Amino acid sequence: MYRLRRRVFRQAVHQFLRPRDDLEILDVGSGTGFYLDRWHELGFRNVHASDVSEVAVERLRERYPSCEVAQLDIGDQSAGTLQRRFDVVSIIDVLFHITSDRRYERAFANLARLVKPNGLLSSPRTSCTTAIRGRPNKSIVRSSTSSPC
Repeated sequence: MYRLRRRVFRQAVHQFLRPRDDLEILDVGSGTGFYLDRWHELGFRNVHASDVSEVAVERLRERYPSCEVAQLDIGDQSAGTLQRRFDVVSIIDVLFHITSDRRYERAFANLARLVKPNGLLSSPRTSCTTAIRGRPNKSIVRSSTSSPC
C-alpha cells in the first residue's frame, strides 16, 4: 500500500511542481513523517511539519531536527491566526478525521489562509491527490490523471 502511495504522490507532485530552494511547503498532519520523507526524496528541502498530537510533534522534532514542526489543529479557530503563508500546503489523510461540519469548514478556511496567492493546496480525493491552485477569490481544480484511481 505504501509503495502505491509513494508512486501516486510522486506522480501528482511532478505534475505540478519541480524542486526549488525558494518553495516553502507545509505538511499538515505529518504524523510519523511519511510524506515529509516523500517531499525530501523529490528534492524539496524547505518542508515544514505540523500535527494535532503533542506526541507526534515531539517525535517529528526528534526525527527531523532541521525541520520546523508546529502543533496545529487545522479545524480549530486558532489555526487561522498563523501569520505564515506557504507556497504549497499538503494535507493528506487528515480531513476525514474531522467529523464536525463546522470544524471541516473552518479547516478549509484555515488552509486557504495558509496558502500564498498563486500557491498550491494538495489534498487527496479518495486515494488520489488533487491540487488546487490558489488565486485570490478563485481556484482551479485539477486532478491527477496518471494515478490508478
